[in-house]
This record gives sequence, C-alpha cells and structure tokens, in this order.
Amino acid sequence: MRFVQESTSSVFLRSEVDVDIATAESRFKEVTGLFNVDLSLPTIPRGIDSQQKTTKAAYKEHGWVCTPLWLVDEMLEPEIPNLTLTSTTCDACAGCGQFSIRLMRKLHDKFIKVGIIEEKVNAWITSVWLPKLHYFTEFQFSNVAKLIYIFGTSINVYVGDSLNMKYSGDNDSGLLFFNAKEKKWVNLPNLMPYILPMKDDLNALLLLFDALEQKIGK
Repeated sequence: MRFVQESTSSVFLRSEVDVDIATAESRFKEVTGLFNVDLSLPTIPRGIDSQQKTTKAAYKEHGWVCTPLWLVDEMLEPEIPNLTLTSTTCDACAGCGQFSIRLMRKLHDKFIKVGIIEEKVNAWITSVWLPKLHYFTEFQFSNVAKLIYIFGTSINVYVGDSLNMKYSGDNDSGLLFFNAKEKKWVNLPNLMPYILPMKDDLNALLLLFDALEQKIGK
C-alpha cells in the first residue's frame, strides 16, 4: 500500500456511486470466501483464519499470495494517523483488494471517532475517496473484474505492471492500460458501456475481462 499526501479534492462532495461500504465488505466476502471474518471489526484478531486461499497454479504462474487480513491490519495501523480527508492512497498489486477493504473500514472508524457524522463519512468514502483519491494497480485481468464488482465502477485501476507506475500522471482516472510504445497510461472510456450493465454480475464481469485480456494482452 502506497500513501501520498495531500490532494486538493473537495471533501464530502456528493456524486453518484454504485457501491457503499456494507456492500463492498459483503462482496469481498463473497469473492474471497472469507465468510467467517467480521469486516466491521476495527482489527481482525490473529486467531481467525483470514487468508484467502490460492491455488498452486496461481502461485506458480503469478506469484499470487494473499496477505491475511490480520496482517493487513497490522501493516495499515501505523499509517492511519497520518491520513486525512484529502490524502491520496494506492493499493499496489491489489489482488482482490485486501488492503483497500480494510483501509476503507479504518478510515470510516477514524473519522467517526473525531466527530464527523457517519452519513457524511460514508458519503466521503464512496463519493470522494474511492473515485477521486484512491488507486489500485493490478496485473491480472480477472482480479480487475473482482475489484469492480467489490468496489464499484467509479474506481481507478492501473491494469498492468506496477513497475510502470513511474509513467502515471496527475490526471489519471478510471481503467488505465499501459501503452508501451508511448510510455504512458491510457484510459479506455469506451469500455464503460459494456461494464455498467454487468456491474452486479461477477461471472459476467469475469467473462468480459477474460475476453479483454485475450484482445489486449498483458
């Protein structure tokens, strides 16, 4: 997880969103199979099995190992005091969004504790933080489909090798694919009309991104 201070985005700006924190946590459980984990807890206990299982094939081909949520919490905790309503964050090598789902909950709890009413905190998370301040990088197209299903269609995802993040720009947003010839990340806005009708259908999203991977490649 990479943290960058500060952004000038307006806080509590309302815009249309399609996923709230409760929906995101529910869908994260569905995608990862971690139904036994209470994601509303401020900290996941070490004794709870909170590591998404991966196959040997996924590990061999992609080096994909999922961080247990209790360890995610321990890694995030020192960073939380430094984050404000205008901090920009990035979940590098996001997988299914383990760091993002826990960061979302921790930011929610932090700002409620300082006296901001929950309705405004929830509006900020879904209308400002996710679409304007938070970024994902993910190499696997299937995981990008899962991130959209969990966190909604307004998220920002660099689809490709995170080593190319050095070519990212201040105005990058949406689904971004790396143009190796021009050494820059490009948004493909023509994808959204295909994504929107299936945003609540994980299987359809997986099929779409499988086809997209075959066409665009890695």
